[in-house]
Amino acid sequence: MLKYISMNEDNIFDIVKTQMEIFQSECGYFQYNYALKCGKDYWKYWLVYDDNNIVAITGLYSDFEITETNSIWLGWFGVRPKYRKQKIGTKVLKFTIDEAYKLTEKYPIKYFRLYTSIDENATAQLLYKKVMDFCEEYNNPNDFNYNNTCRIWTKLLFNDKKVKWNNKYLGLKEISEQEKKYEKKFLELEK
Repeated sequence: MLKYISMNEDNIFDIVKTQMEIFQSECGYFQYNYALKCGKDYWKYWLVYDDNNIVAITGLYSDFEITETNSIWLGWFGVRPKYRKQKIGTKVLKFTIDEAYKLTEKYPIKYFRLYTSIDENATAQLLYKKVMDFCEEYNNPNDFNYNNTCRIWTKLLFNDKKVKWNNKYLGLKEISEQEKKYEKKFLELEK
């Protein structure tokens, strides 16, 4: 049975190391630190255990005012390579969607969204196709879009109209710059 442990000051290094194992060219240390310090209850991340082994990570966040976008985003979702193809990803994604539903009691959230690259996360696309409601291409000309392979998947949290993201600026360029800067900082702290 999977156990979900909320990220905290004591396990932040475990979550960053796991994230960097899953997403080898990215470092989420900035986002994780921000989640711990921002005081926003919709910025949260979990380490996922099976017995005593970390098998996956997941999270929720919103860089935007929820009242403007009615959206919550999937953050740093992934399964460690040696635990893949065991349906763990499906269980963890559904857990995260359930956590997003809980937030709808407090915030006007209608949409659970995620962005991904079809090149870098081709396997995950199959899972998203099963669990999420619709997909759209993300090609904002002012933002980073993974060489035109960026996709946004959306899950409707209520029986509501299908509202696309429609290429609104996500800020992926700034996120990528933060990741590079904080990867060096994280590696120095880890020593």
